[in-house]
Amino acid sequence: KKAVNEIYENLQAPTRMNRLLQGDVGSGKTAVALCGMFMAVKSGYFHTIAHLDMYRWIARSCERFKLRTAEFDLSLHEEAIRELFGEMEKRGIALEINTHLMASTGIAEDIYPSPEVMRIAREYDLKYKFGSDAHHKGHVGFGRDIICKTELFKDCFCKPV
Repeated sequence: KKAVNEIYENLQAPTRMNRLLQGDVGSGKTAVALCGMFMAVKSGYFHTIAHLDMYRWIARSCERFKLRTAEFDLSLHEEAIRELFGEMEKRGIALEINTHLMASTGIAEDIYPSPEVMRIAREYDLKYKFGSDAHHKGHVGFGRDIICKTELFKDCFCKPV
């Protein structure tokens, strides 16, 4: 509750927010992050929401360093995600489809949002934007051609392939 209140106060402030949220497994970090995204959508300051399921990147990073992480259970947060997408639809806020993780792993399913979350998003009339979070020029636009060939993404922002 304290973290959610602080995020709300930060969104009201004239300065940029830079926040690290940490806690034990199961302490509610994902729920706080979803609350923060919902507040961002309702604030009117944002036109795109990105990295909705950043937990996947964090889990992969932890695996590389042999650190244990909890599995993300979408069913625990599906209602909040649906509410977020409904609000985004109502306000015309886009959802970023990002291939940064795919560029690192080479695995076609490693996109944000995950295919599971994207299936929920497709139930709403959302706008979509493509991002690759390129850290070097070889990754600019990486993966767009791959995801444009998939049923789940082909009509988000892709011309017929």
